[in-house]
Amino acid sequence: MLDAPAHHESGVRRSAKVRRSALLWPAVVLFVGLLTVGVVVGLLRQAVQEAEQARFEALVRGVEARISRQVDAHLSLIYSVAGFVATMPQPVTRASYASFIRQLDVADRFQGVQGIGFARRLEGPTLDEAERTYRAIHGPEFKVWPRVGQPEAFPIVLLEPMDHRNQVALGYDMYTEPTRREAMARARNSLVPALSGIVELVQEIDADKQPGFLIYLPVYAEGASLDDLEARREALMGFAYAPFRARNFFEAAVRDLAPRVSIRVYDGTVAPERLLFSSARSGNPEDADAAFTAVRPLEVAGRTWIVEHRTAPGYSSQSSGGFLLVPVAGLGVMLVLALSFLTYQQALARTAAERQARAMRQADREKTLLLQEMKHRIKNAIARVQAVARQTVREAEDLQDFTARFEARLASMSATHDLLTRTRWEGAELEDLLRSELSAVQHEGSSSLHGPSVFLTGREVMALALTVHELATNCVKYGSLSHPGGRLDVRWSVEPHGSQDCIAIEWRETGRSPILPGERIGFGSRLIEATIVRELNGSFHRDFCHGGVICRIRFPREAEAPAKAL
Repeated sequence: MLDAPAHHESGVRRSAKVRRSALLWPAVVLFVGLLTVGVVVGLLRQAVQEAEQARFEALVRGVEARISRQVDAHLSLIYSVAGFVATMPQPVTRASYASFIRQLDVADRFQGVQGIGFARRLEGPTLDEAERTYRAIHGPEFKVWPRVGQPEAFPIVLLEPMDHRNQVALGYDMYTEPTRREAMARARNSLVPALSGIVELVQEIDADKQPGFLIYLPVYAEGASLDDLEARREALMGFAYAPFRARNFFEAAVRDLAPRVSIRVYDGTVAPERLLFSSARSGNPEDADAAFTAVRPLEVAGRTWIVEHRTAPGYSSQSSGGFLLVPVAGLGVMLVLALSFLTYQQALARTAAERQARAMRQADREKTLLLQEMKHRIKNAIARVQAVARQTVREAEDLQDFTARFEARLASMSATHDLLTRTRWEGAELEDLLRSELSAVQHEGSSSLHGPSVFLTGREVMALALTVHELATNCVKYGSLSHPGGRLDVRWSVEPHGSQDCIAIEWRETGRSPILPGERIGFGSRLIEATIVRELNGSFHRDFCHGGVICRIRFPREAEAPAKAL
């Protein structure tokens, strides 16, 4: 008999294996393809980042070049002033100096500078006389300040343009302030321009104060010897200088680069107190999101500025390289998915052909097995029919009696076959078997069935069906159901017996006069003995009692009885 559940389970396993096989190569193609796309996109991303880094480095160099050009331009202006002062009769008048500065077009050509001036060297004892001299030039309000008893002073005596800020700086002795004094001494000793540290210019007269710095260039008497430090001090006339408000200076230098880069300029070291200029306002989030940063030293007139460069929000918007990553990645993924799909379709076609070949081989095996099963069952059925026919002939009184008995037994066998066909010959419930055999002989209320669910194998069903048929036939003809008021009760149970369970059936007939032993011994008894004792290796006992009979059937349950089919 075909094992349908096992066959179905085997088919499920084969289908799962086919699906796994069909998915294996597409999965490999998908994995390798996506990995390749990832590598390509990663390399492209790295190339874009390197290009952006190079572009940022070029931008940094551009910022440094602009600052350097801005400084150089103002140095040339300071050199011009130094040459003018050195060649003019002393003291230089305000009018001649203002005319000279206008010719240089300082306001338009030299942006970011607060002014351009000259600080005259004066001996301490001559300060009062010098004040009187310069009051004649600048007015009665001119004075040298502050007065701290200094042996020499360097007050500002010339400064243009003479706006309201520069007006307050006239007469200021810059040598009294340590930061300015250090730069002035360095310029005097080195003969070259010197940049000061961070100062607050005396021109900062309102709330909008900015850090400041100055550049000094020493001016010596024409033709004087400058071979040693003492000679330079003696020949020093003063300093041409330029004061700068830091924000004005740096914004003029890098104004058009501000959307792409922000800078911070520190004097000497990177520290909050050394911050000279920041293009980013306080709390601006652009600092935290900078794509690139660079910190570079910049040498300016003997002093070092530390310039910190960061990309500004406008930097990314001017870069198109990064936008290539999305379409390249998308196109790569689409190509990989298409290739994986084609591989999947090819794998499905191959596995479908293999599955069809296996199905044909399996169908051939199943056909052979089915033919063998049919042959076996037909032989068994014919043998059983022959046995029933022989026994019926022996006990039949005439042809009509033979026909009736034989047809009844064949009908019982047919009903049993129908019952087994419902489960593909796997077996049947014991209760269903009993109800099938008793349905034609009982009347309402005349019988009862009690017992647990017991599933019988096909062999057990065929053997037990003939036994129940004979018992039911005898019960109707001679037993309790042959008289009104008679009753049939059938009970069964499963009892343990060593390592194997046994099925116990009790057939109890009540409601008629006693039956003596041997009264009903015939074909039925011989058939029961043949099926229960010989075929099922069981036992059959009949007990006669007052008002009825009790039949007890007991046989071992098959060890591998299949579960009830759904």
